[in-house]
Amino acid sequence: GQLKTLLPKVPDDAIVTITLSPDLQNMASEKLNAVLDEKGSTLKARNGAIMIIDKSGRIRAMVGGRDYQTSKFNRAVQAMRQPGSAFKAFVYAAAMEAGLTPGTVRVDEKTWITKDWAPRNYTGRYYGPVMLQDAFAHSLNVIAAKLTQEVGQNKVISTAHKLGLGTDLLSVPSIALGSDETPLLDLTRAYGAFALKGKRLDPYIIEKVEDSRGEIHYQRKPYPPASVLTERTAE
Repeated sequence: GQLKTLLPKVPDDAIVTITLSPDLQNMASEKLNAVLDEKGSTLKARNGAIMIIDKSGRIRAMVGGRDYQTSKFNRAVQAMRQPGSAFKAFVYAAAMEAGLTPGTVRVDEKTWITKDWAPRNYTGRYYGPVMLQDAFAHSLNVIAAKLTQEVGQNKVISTAHKLGLGTDLLSVPSIALGSDETPLLDLTRAYGAFALKGKRLDPYIIEKVEDSRGEIHYQRKPYPPASVLTERTAE
């Protein structure tokens, strides 16, 4: 599928160089299986996925499940899952873009975001006035929900899309807590913008396509990535 999007005609004797690291791929697969063996039954998880992308966008490891022979479904790119608190990074990015700072203080208290939803923290407690850097570090649900209303649900969603989430996201208050679904590839890609100081990460897996005579039909060319966040926000 990837080849057909890159080349109008794929040579019959195509030799494709890809970005995956065999060592990292094997390690990732072994780790996934070890975690599932140890914690799968407790977490009621029968499968999982791992995606590793370096800062140049090269996909270094992609594990789509426990065993490809028993399930061809690639959970790293095909499975739609709720990111949950991992989505809060986009809430805080939108807040920083709106001019708030890590030292900005907001109050963690019981708050009715809608007439029938007052989010609770994982600990079941509220912590009063907190700086945003601490609210983020401790993943406080109330602050994330309040910030989403403060900067606007659509702004949070557009920030997530700008960084690389390609799926439609419902503009609802619970989006603050990662209630909508996205594939792991998109979520990993979006986090790349923080590592790249605000530049968008563009993942790829095909480096080069040549034929048996050594003629190159496609080669990935480096290009300047788009800026999707200010460097201040990313930091």
